[in-house]
Amino acid sequence: MNAVTFHKGGSVSFTGDAVQLYRAMALVSALKLAERGLQVHRTMTRARTLRLASDLTGKRYKRGAYLAAAADVQAWVEACKASMPVIVEGGE
Repeated sequence: MNAVTFHKGGSVSFTGDAVQLYRAMALVSALKLAERGLQVHRTMTRARTLRLASDLTGKRYKRGAYLAAAADVQAWVEACKASMPVIVEGGE
């Protein structure tokens, strides 16, 4: 099942394609940090963030195009959110 589930205790789970959604949301943050010269962790280099954005969007990004990549990935996230089912357990 592909869904974002909000559980009664306050936790959230991403299943199926929703895992890619979560990954893309984290990538947007990493791209914004890369614009400022920061890395999320040592293996997530600035070049790698652009490669991951390219893999997701299908566009090729030049060095330094972090904000353009972040905007494109954010557009993908919004489109994915619109089509992803959301389940709220506990009826709240």
